[in-house]
Amino acid sequence: MFCVIGGQCGGTFAWKSTDGGAHFTTLPLPNSVSSGKLPPTCTDACNGIGLSPAGGDTDIAVAPRKKNNGFYNIYVASLQSTPPLVNVYVSTSSNGGATWSINPAGASIPVDDREWIAADGVSKVCISYHSTLTSNDIVVDCSNNAGFAFTQHASAFDPTHIAFLAGFNNVIGNLAIDPSNHVIYQVFSSIADATELSSCLVSCHVHTVWIGVSIDGGNTFKDYTVYDNPNDQVDYGHQFIKVSVDRGNNVYVVYSDDHNLYYSFSKTFGQTWSGPTPSINHRRTQQSFPGAQREPQAVSTSSGTAQTITALSTLTTIPPKRRGRSTSARTSKPPHPIVHGPRWQPRG
Repeated sequence: MFCVIGGQCGGTFAWKSTDGGAHFTTLPLPNSVSSGKLPPTCTDACNGIGLSPAGGDTDIAVAPRKKNNGFYNIYVASLQSTPPLVNVYVSTSSNGGATWSINPAGASIPVDDREWIAADGVSKVCISYHSTLTSNDIVVDCSNNAGFAFTQHASAFDPTHIAFLAGFNNVIGNLAIDPSNHVIYQVFSSIADATELSSCLVSCHVHTVWIGVSIDGGNTFKDYTVYDNPNDQVDYGHQFIKVSVDRGNNVYVVYSDDHNLYYSFSKTFGQTWSGPTPSINHRRTQQSFPGAQREPQAVSTSSGTAQTITALSTLTTIPPKRRGRSTSARTSKPPHPIVHGPRWQPRG
């Protein structure tokens, strides 16, 4: 088990657990190359460390298959911090976090924000991010050599939808890859169609949850609606919409309207969706980041029956004023709570 956070004084801090999260040991910083001393405004404790050139919006991924040396590749993505947002740093460890190599130019397009990272196979890794230089497109770049070079580039917006999904009318969510079939999923929120642009042009209410699906390894994407709220004043841009995949190839998306948490699931590789189903387990709360968490031994059986989804929010669940519509059937569905199964225990 690995976790990372952005360092208070720049850079990324990393930890490793080998006992299911009961204890953690500190790892070398994934992007610790110093570019000089910190400004005087920082604390004395930080002043001796130096300023890392990266560490913003940190995300982590672990390869689902081992290398020949018995380790799983670990990947850490973070935004460049000096100067800010110029590119996406990708750090790779092939020895359990003992040492790191750094690619300071993971993004194919400069001036980036809100990057995510996902891994597949032994050495494939993909990043997604907002290209803020022009249209706020969501770009997906992939590497087949453990992050040393990202040579495959695509937009998460397909030609049918890019005209209205781009143009600063979308809020990015995370990137996920199904390790069993290599389908790539990029989730985000935006408007429902181009007719809404006449009233808002930019900064529209992002009341529709979307997912980009790639079945060719990230070369191309096709966009599907997860949920379109008929109330176009609702926003699902509250950081962050999250997507995850279970071992039965079912896909889950969790999203928030700033009052309630909802989840939808797909048994058709992202093409059709259930829900929205509200989460009523609001005792499990956190400041931000609503999330669908895949717990390997508890989320699904081989047939993909959901047992555990963890949803995180700061807000008390408020009964919705109206039911939304499902994208797989235009009928309302009664709400069902998220079911929490037995706590996952690592295998001996």
